[in-house]
Amino acid sequence: MRTELVACVAAGAVGMASSAGVVAYDGFSNGPRPNLDGSSGGTGWSSTWVDSGSVVATSVGGAGLTYPNLVTTPGAAVTPDAALDFSGAMYGRSFGAVPGNKMYFSFLYHPVGWDGMNAGISFGGYTLFGVPVTTGAYSIRLGHYLFVGTGVNAMADQTVLIVGELEVTGATTVYRMWVNPPVGQPEPAAQAQYALGGATLPQTMYWVNAGSVILDELRIGTTWADVTPTTLGACCVGGALCLSLSQGDCAILAGSTWAGTNTTCAGGCGVPACDSIDFNHDTLFPDTADIDDFLTVFSGGACSTGACGDIDFNNDGLFPDTADIDAMLRVFSGGACS
Repeated sequence: MRTELVACVAAGAVGMASSAGVVAYDGFSNGPRPNLDGSSGGTGWSSTWVDSGSVVATSVGGAGLTYPNLVTTPGAAVTPDAALDFSGAMYGRSFGAVPGNKMYFSFLYHPVGWDGMNAGISFGGYTLFGVPVTTGAYSIRLGHYLFVGTGVNAMADQTVLIVGELEVTGATTVYRMWVNPPVGQPEPAAQAQYALGGATLPQTMYWVNAGSVILDELRIGTTWADVTPTTLGACCVGGALCLSLSQGDCAILAGSTWAGTNTTCAGGCGVPACDSIDFNHDTLFPDTADIDDFLTVFSGGACSTGACGDIDFNNDGLFPDTADIDAMLRVFSGGACS
C-alpha cells in the first residue's frame, strides 16, 4: 500500500475531521444485483436508483474499487460495453436538502479500456463531472460547448478519485473539481473551477456513461473530509511529531502511539503525557527512591535498579531539561503533567 507521511508540526496541519456532515453514501455493497435500477443500498438517500433510459443495464457486485488511504467497501456499479452507443446507461437518485451553501461529492471512476471514457456524475442538463465525450480529459461540463478542464488526461484501466464541489453564493454557483487528491490531507486548490448563474443546490444526481465503466464509493457531504474519509489516523511519535499513518504503519515505529482515526493533530500531537512516576521500575510508587534515581540519572549517574526510564519525563523531545524535573516533582505530588 502507499503510505502518506505528513508531518503535523504546525497546529492543525492535518485534521481527520469527523463525518457529521455526510449527506448520502453508496458503496454498492448490496449486490449481487443484475440491475442498479431499484437498488436501495447505502445511507442518506431519499429514493432508490432509477433507470432513466439506459441502453445497457448497470449491475451491482464484484470486488469494488480502492484508492490509497480512502475508506472503501466491497462491491461496485458495473456497466458493460455498450457497443459505442453513447446513450449507454443513465441512473438517477435523490437525496435530502444539503444544509448550508456548499455541497461536496466524490466517487471512484474506472474506465474499462478506452470505451469507458464518456462518463461522470451529472446534476441534470449538460452538467457532468468526469470525462465528457470528445475531451479525453477529466473536466467539468456545464454547457453544450462549455468544458472546464483539470489538465489531467484520462487513462484507460486506471481507478481515479474525483471530488467535486458546488458552492452557491447569491445568484451564482461555483463549480470545482479535483482529480486524484491525496486522502487524509487538507483540501487543496481546485484543478478546475467555473462560476455560473444558479441559486440552489441540487437534490438529485445521475450516473451517466457510455458503457465499459465502473463506479464506486459515491459520497455527498458538506465538507471535504465528509467525502474523503481516511483510513489514516494520528500517530504520535515521541510526543514531538505527529504523522498521518495507518495503524499498522504506526505500530512499526519505535516509540509511537496510535491515536486513532477522526483525530485532529494539533500542536504536534497535542499535549504529551508524562512518563510513569515509577521511574526506576521497581513497582514501588509513589516512592522517594524514584525521585532520587531520576535526579541521579539526570545528572549523568547510574540507575539503582538498572531499569530506569529516560530523562525526557514530560516527553516534549527536549532533554536534559529542568522542565522534566519540574514535571516529575509535580506529578509525584499529584499534579498535572504540565
